[in-house]
Amino acid sequence: MNMKVLVVVLVVGLLIVTGALVVLSYNGAVAKEQAVNENLSQIKNRYKTKLDILPVLLQQVDGYKVYESGLLTNITELRTQWMTQYNAGASAEALANTSAHLDQNLTQIVLTWENYPVLTADAIVSQYMGEVVDQNEQLSYARAQYNAAVRDYNSFIRSFPNNVFAGSFGFTDKPYWGTELPDGDTLNL
Repeated sequence: MNMKVLVVVLVVGLLIVTGALVVLSYNGAVAKEQAVNENLSQIKNRYKTKLDILPVLLQQVDGYKVYESGLLTNITELRTQWMTQYNAGASAEALANTSAHLDQNLTQIVLTWENYPVLTADAIVSQYMGEVVDQNEQLSYARAQYNAAVRDYNSFIRSFPNNVFAGSFGFTDKPYWGTELPDGDTLNL
């Protein structure tokens, strides 16, 4: 009788420990996934703010006719594409890809702005360029925070014993927000 009681106690104890482990693993993954989602929202909000500044900036810059029209057209098209993707709930990868192309074009505007004294002296253009530069700095910070949250989340769901349960609960790796363009060039904003 004592042996049966001992076996039952051990089985029940094992089930309790396993259940607790599953609950802790699941709750931990949920918390880390929420941190990733929160940081992704920060990136999206920063880009949305940056894109809201662009129409006024492009209007001011266009008045100087110092840029090739293709650059302004590209930025306008990429802004529209990003907003469409954002409103449609596109993946982080799609938004990151469009953002990288947009940032590449904006880098050209920043370089041109720095090289044209007339533009640099224009108070309105300077104000909006300052805002774009500020948004780039905030985006850089938000991307770093997002990538740190992704690292923590991916490490958590890949670590034992969490990896045993993560897949069955639908937790999969999250992508990092990269600054690499499709052609392999790296942005340095």
